[in-house]
Amino acid sequence: KKILRNLAMEIGQEQYYSLRFPDNIFDQGLLKSTHEEMLNALRDVAEKGAGALSVLDEEGCALLLEEARKLSFRSCLNTIGAGEKAVTQDFKISLNFPDETRLDEFSAAFERQLNEAFAELTECPVRLPYHFNDRAMLIYEEGSTGISPHKDHKCFEGVVAILTLTGSADFYICDDRDKQNSILLPARSGVMIMMRGANYLGMDRPFHYVENITKERYGFGLRFNAKEVDAPKSLLLQR
Repeated sequence: KKILRNLAMEIGQEQYYSLRFPDNIFDQGLLKSTHEEMLNALRDVAEKGAGALSVLDEEGCALLLEEARKLSFRSCLNTIGAGEKAVTQDFKISLNFPDETRLDEFSAAFERQLNEAFAELTECPVRLPYHFNDRAMLIYEEGSTGISPHKDHKCFEGVVAILTLTGSADFYICDDRDKQNSILLPARSGVMIMMRGANYLGMDRPFHYVENITKERYGFGLRFNAKEVDAPKSLLLQR
């Protein structure tokens, strides 16, 4: 705990959910995932590029969805990049919302469980404690074309976590922009998908895409952006 507190002071306590919300309703039974389930999901992240686990039931999703619907959203750019690297996208987004809500409480509980699992891995991909400093809420409206195959930016290190609060859509990881070897991941309400971020155990980030949105989908994203902190500049282990 002393090491955690000292590192959190270096990072900036305002960014560290685990200290800002040391005990909350998600720690008291609303976070449904177990330690073993988290370990299994992290094994899939290492072996397959992504893993998934159920973290919330209907009650927990409803609490976070209530907070999500209070946020201000903007439409994303229809296309990012050009040529063969162009990514098409069709969603609304809210980034790094400032007010403290149940979203922060969930982030703290999930972050703690993730760190406990990381600590048991034979080869841990990050320096501990790991934390999230970047949040995003996305809305894919019914009939949206989703987002084409892409990799998250290399500034996002460790794991990229995406929680579906409500809705129906198909979420895939794949080998390239042509959707080769696509693997469908569960993206139902209450399920958290975790993917490799930059330099995860020296492995690459997976391409991923979302399509077939048959019911409005709210997705809550948690990431660590290495560009947003001064000390330490990276939570990745140096290899």
